[in-house]
Amino acid sequence: MSWLTPSGSSYFLSKVVVNSAPCAPLHLLVMHRCRVAFPCVNYRPLLWRGMLQVPSRPTICDNSLKVQLRHSRISSFKQEGYYRFARAKDIHVDESCFTLLTARGGGPGGQGSNSSSNKVEMRVNMASLSEYFDEELIGNIKANECGKALTSDETQLIISSHEHRSMYQNKEECIRRLQQMIHVASWVPPVEANPIKKPSHIVSERKNERRKKSAVKKMRQTARKGLW
Repeated sequence: MSWLTPSGSSYFLSKVVVNSAPCAPLHLLVMHRCRVAFPCVNYRPLLWRGMLQVPSRPTICDNSLKVQLRHSRISSFKQEGYYRFARAKDIHVDESCFTLLTARGGGPGGQGSNSSSNKVEMRVNMASLSEYFDEELIGNIKANECGKALTSDETQLIISSHEHRSMYQNKEECIRRLQQMIHVASWVPPVEANPIKKPSHIVSERKNERRKKSAVKKMRQTARKGLW
């Protein structure tokens, strides 16, 4: 079976083999190349047993869409937004800023996870962290992690990991999450450019045109009333 596109080219539409329903209705048969022929159509997955699901296009998350809409209203920027730390893995955090605690976690490892302390909990002291980073970045971290990893008294960050079998990998995961927090907090938003002011001669010309129009209007009114 072939399908003609608006450009005139044809695509072969092959049917998906249905394992559990060899005599499925026609409207449930999926055709592979529909996405190629019509890429703008958003295909929803078919909830049919034995059918191959057609994935939909990736959608933009709400936060990034709001940022794009907000930036689209700004014509130009005096300075583009940037991260003060280009890469999270290059951020060095001194070991004096945090303490590590180990406990028995419920992560992978089978029965060994019940007897080995592979879960790692990192407690980051915000006062010690402020000695290596400025107040603006520390404030951004507190604002981003409020209600998440930040404690209620805003003195510590608690980061835990028990996703890996070994304690060393969980420790590296906690450090990686802390680096990512600092990286996100180092974002400097773009600065909007100063609006371009209208030249004075254009403003004066428009004022003169308004005066002329108002004078002509008054002359017409006096002519209608016969007050020449």
